[in-house]
Amino acid sequence: MPENPVTRPDDEAEYRGEDAARNTIAYRTTDSENPLPREVQIFSCRDSGGDMYKLTVSFPGAGDFTARGREVARIAIADLDIGTL
Repeated sequence: MPENPVTRPDDEAEYRGEDAARNTIAYRTTDSENPLPREVQIFSCRDSGGDMYKLTVSFPGAGDFTARGREVARIAIADLDIGTL
């Protein structure tokens, strides 16, 4: 990942009614022969005990797989269920 990727934070991210963090990062790989666009969504939240959890979904940043990757990230975050460990 390059040093200064483009980031888009989601200021309204929540997990079970509590504040959470969600950030989308778009960048081009640093491969000198074949740099590729990539996108990563990172979702972070705390449980009631204060433990921090992070879910990361990475996918191609161009083409039809981009929309599919965004949908996978949306569903994974929506269906995230952190139970008591």
